[in-house]
Amino acid sequence: MVKIISFEGVHGSGKGTIISQLVKTYFSHLNIKILRDSEYPEFEKIKQKIREKNFINREQMIQETLKTRVQIYEKYLLKEFERLDIAILDRSYYTSAVWQSISEYEMFEIISRYEACIPIANKTIILYASPQVIKDRLEVRARNDFLEQRIEDINKEQEKFLAIGRNLRECINISNEMSSSNTTKQVYNSLNFS
Repeated sequence: MVKIISFEGVHGSGKGTIISQLVKTYFSHLNIKILRDSEYPEFEKIKQKIREKNFINREQMIQETLKTRVQIYEKYLLKEFERLDIAILDRSYYTSAVWQSISEYEMFEIISRYEACIPIANKTIILYASPQVIKDRLEVRARNDFLEQRIEDINKEQEKFLAIGRNLRECINISNEMSSSNTTKQVYNSLNFS
């Protein structure tokens, strides 16, 4: 049966680097795939509507995003899960909850809606680093679209992710300020897959 690992965190927290090293170092012998539900065409339409503010209110945005994510899981991801040893999700519904909510209370309420409809990962790794480290990484990657965020905004978003790691059983917060090989080893050790 497939093991599902989800990676979460703000832009620049190092998800892509750690996922790549995890697969190469520890899982190269397994049938594994990295999945991003946000890259399917259905989700692109929702992202465009969000950018253009084409919703009556926030509740409609939350409901349509949830509905779209459920459709993507049913149409694409559940079929993928059937043939894999490990599925790695580069972001999942936790990201939607962080971005769509204005408070931690609302964030957990949104998460509970998703969890009723979408499989929960066996383990969710929430990567974090100091806001300055994140800004430095974004500068190196020339991600000017995210560099416009102020450090305070990055910190607020990151605090929501950290609250998920502190409060949900299958989630764990892992600092990604050490070397990527050390972070990757810590992530692998936290999985406890028997």
